[in-house]
Amino acid sequence: PVNFARISSRFTTKRFHPVLKKWRSHKGVDYAAKRGTPVHASGDGKVIFKGKSNSYGRYIKIQHGSKYTTLYAHLNSYNKHIGVGKKVKQGQTIGTVAPGDTPNVHFEVRQGTASVDPAPFL
Repeated sequence: PVNFARISSRFTTKRFHPVLKKWRSHKGVDYAAKRGTPVHASGDGKVIFKGKSNSYGRYIKIQHGSKYTTLYAHLNSYNKHIGVGKKVKQGQTIGTVAPGDTPNVHFEVRQGTASVDPAPFL
């Protein structure tokens, strides 16, 4: 989903959370990248959420068929042409990486409601 420098955190059922300072699962992959790096849709789909949360910051969620969704979190900005209900194509820019102590994009793949390790899909 992004031209990244390195993977800063992998999918795991148990990791020490750097901000909350406690052990919990990490249900996605964090790709370290420079602020402003474009973030791309990993596949064709439809945007089902575009907004903010306390844990994800700005994020976008895309539905891919009836089985899978992907989530892209810690965004600095959104593509102004992307909105809920809009179709996106694989590789289309959906946003940019936000600044921070370790700028990264958090990427999740969900099958139904269950988070799955995206590594086999990449």
